[in-house]
Amino acid sequence: GIKPEVQAIAILQIELIRNGNRKKVTVLLGELPEQTAQKKPEAQEQKDFEDDLGLTVQEITPTVQKRLGLDSTEGIIITNVSRGSPAWNAGLRKTDIIIELNKKEINNIEQYKKVMSRADKDDSILFLVKRNSGTIYIALKLNGNDN
Repeated sequence: GIKPEVQAIAILQIELIRNGNRKKVTVLLGELPEQTAQKKPEAQEQKDFEDDLGLTVQEITPTVQKRLGLDSTEGIIITNVSRGSPAWNAGLRKTDIIIELNKKEINNIEQYKKVMSRADKDDSILFLVKRNSGTIYIALKLNGNDN
């Protein structure tokens, strides 16, 4: 389905208490852009393709950088990874910062979409992500099937 792009304001850790049981959850506090209903039809197939990967990303604005305490606005941040999705199984996680895809520098959504749109569905994409204080390479097989 279509998920509106959310402008992240903060990622919060919240502890819930229900019937004496404690559970910690991560919440993305955000703001929807005003024009969420206006989607380009030709972009729909690409969006479905990205949804199939189970990955949601956004640009790192100065506001996001400040709220999350990031060193720079370099790269784009993963705001959600669906559990059990190809992205999850490859090892990508929420708050990972994508700085390269297939050895191409990524600093905005346009660059990300350009690399993703050129990938064949039977390919793998090599992600270089910043996680905590280090960087790691993760290969994501686009076709989640092994055959």
